Amino acid sequence: LKLPVEFQGEAVMLPTGRDLVDVCTDHTNVSNVRVWTNKKGESQKSEEEMNLLRKFGLGVIYRNNVESSISPLRVAAKHYWLHGLTVVKTVWDADRCADRPERNEGEGENTYAARIDEWRSTTHDSIPIVIQSINPKTVLLDPYYDGGMFVFEVREELCFNVKQRFPRWSNPKTLKATDRVEHISFWTKDYRAEFYDREPVLIGDGVVKHAYSFIPYVAIDTGLGNISADNDLAKRYVGILRYVKDLLISESRDYSIGDVILKRTAYPSGYLIGANAQSVTSLSQKF
Repeated sequence: LKLPVEFQGEAVMLPTGRDLVDVCTDHTNVSNVRVWTNKKGESQKSEEEMNLLRKFGLGVIYRNNVESSISPLRVAAKHYWLHGLTVVKTVWDADRCADRPERNEGEGENTYAARIDEWRSTTHDSIPIVIQSINPKTVLLDPYYDGGMFVFEVREELCFNVKQRFPRWSNPKTLKATDRVEHISFWTKDYRAEFYDREPVLIGDGVVKHAYSFIPYVAIDTGLGNISADNDLAKRYVGILRYVKDLLISESRDYSIGDVILKRTAYPSGYLIGANAQSVTSLSQKF
């Protein structure tokens, strides 16, 4: 706000920008999600399969939205207006998928079937499809093919967690358990790679073929920006606050200056001198 040094501790940052983002987020409907699926044929069975797949998609979205510690769709809507871009990542989390019990040696078919039924009854609510809202500042999209050729994601994780998940990781920087490790993910529609402090952790040379057949990141921009001749992503992805930032700063500066002045001049204190000072019974201190 560029206030004088002696008044910087009294600066007031107004929540106008936050309110603007929150209002836009509130007006983004993420509660009534609709899913469309393609019908493979004209038969009744194709119709039933289409409806079953559509309901499954609705179920996955609903479960992710209500069971996450923070609603990924709500976060996505906030990123959408704040950054001008929202990135949704959908991946298969094998840790959430319970392993099917193996048949013991000599175990009867009926006994094994009963164990399978019990296993199904206790794991029916396990959905290994995870929807995540990724902060756009951690993602590098392919700037020339609308993010369609590759995606990089860079984030930090605890060294302790990395060592637990990848025991063979060498910890090249000799970090403590509480230190943070740079995690880089690289995806194309056919291949992926994971690096921790630039060391690959996947089997082989670190680049492996995956079975998704697509890049599991979906980027949605607000359309408030434009595609420039040089493919500058800063001009492409424009948030709701981009062109009112100076106005927001000016508003907080004006409020802070007025607040400082008001506190010091609205109710002045002092004393009266002179022969008739004691005869003054009241003194107006109106601003």
